[in-house]
Formats: sequence, structure tokens, C-alpha cells
Amino acid sequence: MGTLSAVVAAATALFVPTGNPDVVVTRNVLPLPAGCSVIETAALVTGFLEAFNRGDVDELDRLFAPAGEGRSDFKWYSLGEGDRGSSWQRQLGIYERRELMDYFRERHRHADTMRLVSLDIGPGRGSEVGLSYVLIRQAGDIPADLGGPLRLARGKGQIDCARRQIYVWSMAMSFDENGTPQTTCPVPAGWRPGAPVLACTRGTNARAVAPEFVLGPAGAHEGRCVPAAAFRTIRSMLSAFNLGNATSFRVGLAPRASFSPAGRNLATPRAIQDFVGHRYLRLGEGWTLTRLARRLGAGRFALTIEVSRLGVPVARGLAAVTLDCKTGRVRSWSGPALRLH
Repeated sequence: MGTLSAVVAAATALFVPTGNPDVVVTRNVLPLPAGCSVIETAALVTGFLEAFNRGDVDELDRLFAPAGEGRSDFKWYSLGEGDRGSSWQRQLGIYERRELMDYFRERHRHADTMRLVSLDIGPGRGSEVGLSYVLIRQAGDIPADLGGPLRLARGKGQIDCARRQIYVWSMAMSFDENGTPQTTCPVPAGWRPGAPVLACTRGTNARAVAPEFVLGPAGAHEGRCVPAAAFRTIRSMLSAFNLGNATSFRVGLAPRASFSPAGRNLATPRAIQDFVGHRYLRLGEGWTLTRLARRLGAGRFALTIEVSRLGVPVARGLAAVTLDCKTGRVRSWSGPALRLH
């Protein structure tokens, strides 16, 4: 694609086909171990929750790692639950594998059910992955006001991908007053918690610098305006942008800097925060630097940026950047020409 107008069309294709209508992948840019692709991991977690909901102890026993001293043998199943302003509180840590099935039987008697809302996955050591998840959880003995309007819980886990078993599971009820899950997966417009499940790899939407990156030749500039110094500043800012970290992104901007990525100056920290967050979470967008070259005038550079959505390159565009040669921070940034939506 030759123009960034293609990015607008790509926004309508946020959902990645998975073969499972109950799960959509909204970011998939990290290599994961065999047996733990995003879809395979989502299937394992939803399989655990479905077995938990129907009280299928045999299936639960199969899905959790056995007792042992190995790295990915069963470590713990823990809960941290409590309602601010309420005397009801429950803390639980199961560290002995033989106690786990009795706990599951007890929870089934309380009609405890869990339904996956979102899941983000990151590689661990060897054939392991780590999870962060959001659930909707209900049970007869959990107060109705705990977990907000949707009865949300969130937590973390660890999976042995070779054995396809869970060896760590920790969760706690959420205190979100508006019932909005704080998922780190890109969230499509119109999506509501519950169905379909959002699943993604965690972290960056794209690499900050392409493997084939080209750095233009240096000139007779002073201070921090040589191309190599500009590259370090831009690389740091793009790394922050691709992680949705607006605070770190703004570190590269000089006071009262002009930042105009879409033909409109985003003059306030709040405007930049909203822009970076929207591109990261709502669009799954990443910016990758492919070329940095000098322009006429001290501290002026032209950037070529590859724009991707959900890990798929959709277009390339140009950005013009001017640096403060004393501080090395960006005084102005214009482009690429993206529509604000």
C-alpha cells in the first residue's frame, strides 16, 4: 500500500479470524512456545473454566500440573478477595496439590462460576507462558456488590505448554466501580465484556525499529542533532508508543512541543495520552521506524514509518521531526498523516 489512507480501511478488520467464534485475537506479535499459541492458550483456559463451572473434577485434575519439585509442577492456586466497606473477606492459598480437587468440589456446591472476558499471554522460560486475565465470577456466597456491576475478577497464571497444564493460578475480585475490565488487549469499538473473549499477546504492538532500518549520513551539526542522537530519541519514543505508554512517550518531547501526527496539533498531555492509548488499545496500532534522514536545517529529520495493525503492516508514511540541539528532545513532530478516529 502506498498511502496511509489504507490504515482507515484496516481499522474495520480489527478482529483476526480464529476459527472459534467465541474468541477473537486482537494482538498477536510475540513468538509463543509450541502448544501455546493465543488460540490454544485461550482454549485451555476456557476449558478449565468450563470444567470448573460444571464441577468436572476429572477434567480439572487433568488440566492442572501434578505435584512435584519440577519448575512447572503445581505451585499454587490462590485467591485474594474482599469488599471495601464490608466485613466479608476471603483469602485462600492452596499449595498442596492433593487439596485442590476438594476445593473445586466445595466451590461447585456454592454454584461458583467463572467466565473469561479477556486474556493476554506472554512467553516465559522454555515451554512456559504467563497469563493475565479478566473474568466474570458469580457464586452463592459472594456478596452481590463485590466485583462491581459485572462481578469482575482478575488475576495471573502460568502454563506448561509441553504438558498443556496450569501450574499457577492467582485471582482476586475487582473493585472497578463502573464494571469496565482493564484489559491490555486492543478493544474493538462496540465490544462488551462477556462475548466474545478478547485474547492477545502482551506488550508491544510492533517493534520500534525495523531490521532493515537505514540511518542517513551525519552532517556538520552540533550538540545532540546528529542523526545517531536523533535516532536514539525517536527509537525510545516509538518503543513507548508501541507499548501504549504516553508518559514515557512525552519524555521525548520538549516543553511546549508541537505533536501533530494526524494533521492536528495535540497540545496537551491529556490529548497525547488519549491519542496513544486509543492507538494502542482500540486499534492495536504500532509504528516502526524504517528510515531516518537529515533535512535542510539544524535538527530537522525525515522519518519513514511503517504502520501496522494487529501485527500486520498496512502502510508506510512520512513524518517530519525537529529536535532541540541543546537538549536532544523533539520540538516538533508532524505525521504520519493518520485520521483521528
